Amino acid sequence: MPTATYIALANLTLSSADAEVEFSSIPATYRDLVLVINANTASSGNAGKIQVNGDTTAGNYTSVRMVGSSGGAASNTNADTIRWEASASSNNLIIVNFMDYSATDKHKTVLVRANANAATVEASANRWASTSAITSFKVYYGYNFSAGSTFALYGIVS
Repeated sequence: MPTATYIALANLTLSSADAEVEFSSIPATYRDLVLVINANTASSGNAGKIQVNGDTTAGNYTSVRMVGSSGGAASNTNADTIRWEASASSNNLIIVNFMDYSATDKHKTVLVRANANAATVEASANRWASTSAITSFKVYYGYNFSAGSTFALYGIVS
């Protein structure tokens, strides 16, 4: 069985606070995509989100989330975007796997694992209900990602 190889497609470090980061013109030449985010945020109480190909149709996004925190564990569903909880002034480490992102014969599966520095851990399975290949996506937050936050996108070759 071949070993999967990560190919760096984009790396971004914010030099100033910004509410969103966009990846566009994503080539359809890889099996999967992996996005690694290490972000600080100025405020909590809002979620980090991903919108695919500019699609704002709430019914096209579904997810099941499991969250553990010092306040206890919870699970819930979400139907507006791919999302995760963020914690203020923490090192939020988020790993997003876009499975078969370039396939045009099925809906897309997106797995998210997130943790906020000693505050919460989270895992979610998401579906983007479209047979379009993912060619762009926007990562955003209700407030700003702090300067120094990093975003790295990799293509996976098998």
